[in-house]
Amino acid sequence: MLSKVLFLFLLLILESFVAVLCLKCEFEWTQRGSSCYLLQGDLSDSAPLFTFTEAEADCVQRKGHLVSVHSKVEQDFLTDLVKRKESGDCAKENVWTGLWYDEAKEKALLLVNGSPVDFWRNKVDDSFGASALVIQNSLKCSPVAPIFIQIDISAKLSRYICKKTAINEIQDY
Repeated sequence: MLSKVLFLFLLLILESFVAVLCLKCEFEWTQRGSSCYLLQGDLSDSAPLFTFTEAEADCVQRKGHLVSVHSKVEQDFLTDLVKRKESGDCAKENVWTGLWYDEAKEKALLLVNGSPVDFWRNKVDDSFGASALVIQNSLKCSPVAPIFIQIDISAKLSRYICKKTAINEIQDY
């Protein structure tokens, strides 16, 4: 009887392990654990610019949302994904995230995907009104880069990061 229970337990562990190994991201997305990340945009002078709302709409069309950050490890991964690039234009080097300040309804920080704000501990400047936090990863623009800075939600930036759950190839293909 004990060997049968042990066998079933090992089978359950093996099935879970195989399911984790089969998680994949689509072409051009970067996988980290069970999440997929897509850095959109570039630093060229001809790069299109996106408001926070436009960037989120594109991420939703791709079945994700603007990136939500839930740990220091994830933050470090994202700043590495963005990489330090010097374009000379600090606004172009900023990257939209999904953390925003809703001044109209809740007067609080929210994540566009609805998950709890469980990592961000800093206060926001509510004099900005509707605003979002962006990754600023240039030493030319900030001597302590990478940092998160708050900007107006209607600003136009050339880059943003989408995030979604990795696909389980066994079940989803």
